[in-house]
Amino acid sequence: EKKPDEFMHTCESGWTSFTNSCYRKYESENMNWNNAQRQCEFNDANLVSIESKSENDYVGQMLHNREGFIGYKKSSLNGAWTWYGSNSQIAPIEYSKAMYDADDSKNSRNNGRCTLIDEKGIFQPIDCEEKIKVPIICEQAPVDELCSCANGWVKNGCSCYQQNKRK
Repeated sequence: EKKPDEFMHTCESGWTSFTNSCYRKYESENMNWNNAQRQCEFNDANLVSIESKSENDYVGQMLHNREGFIGYKKSSLNGAWTWYGSNSQIAPIEYSKAMYDADDSKNSRNNGRCTLIDEKGIFQPIDCEEKIKVPIICEQAPVDELCSCANGWVKNGCSCYQQNKRK
């Protein structure tokens, strides 16, 4: 088994490459989280799923230390916070106390189950229907899917295999 080189991949025009994904920032016109997600889907992507400190820092650089929509959402089925599109429950790198209080109707901006990343890189809950003017960060798989194999190797998932013929 051989793993493909995870840093050698290609993104569509207008997208930037970082670690295992491609990213693009869109400026929004006074829209809510659900419409921001639809904007990403229109471009074959989802709102960004931040799974490491380095990715959190990268998204912060893309936003130029401003707030922005990200893909962390509270499930209406089981109440768990997950990354939209993957249902991964990887916890946010940094989050505010308000994330714990997101169901507390006494807190402003906490009526919903969606998330912004603030200018300090901290996740903040927001009502999914609240219209605000902040950038959108979309994430998509690279054009080459990161998982291409060299000639003579067979691809299975994101691993490459080569059969040794014994005589």
